[in-house]
Amino acid sequence: MFNLIADKKADYFPRSIIEADSELIAQNNANLMIVPDFHLSYSTAFYFFVNKDKQALATALKEGLAKLQASGELQTLKQKYGLNKQLESESIELVNPYF
Repeated sequence: MFNLIADKKADYFPRSIIEADSELIAQNNANLMIVPDFHLSYSTAFYFFVNKDKQALATALKEGLAKLQASGELQTLKQKYGLNKQLESESIELVNPYF
C-alpha cells in the first residue's frame, strides 16, 4: 500500500495512530506523510495471541491486565507509550457497532 500511495495510484491509506509514526519512518520515503488535517476515530480492541498450549500464560496476561486496569496503571502505561494521544486535527468519528 505504501508504494501505491508513493506512486500516486492511491490517495489515502488509513493506519492506526500506534503504527503510523514508526511505519512512516521505516518507509523512508519523502513522498509519504501523515495527513495533518484530520483523523478517523473509532472504538477498537487490542488482542493478545498465545500458543494454545500456553493456557497459564493466557491466564496470567488476563489477570495481569485486569490488575493494571483496576489500579489505574494501564492508563499510565498507555500514556507513557503514546497510546492515548490527543490529536489536534479534526476528528471524523466512525461508529463501530461491535463495541
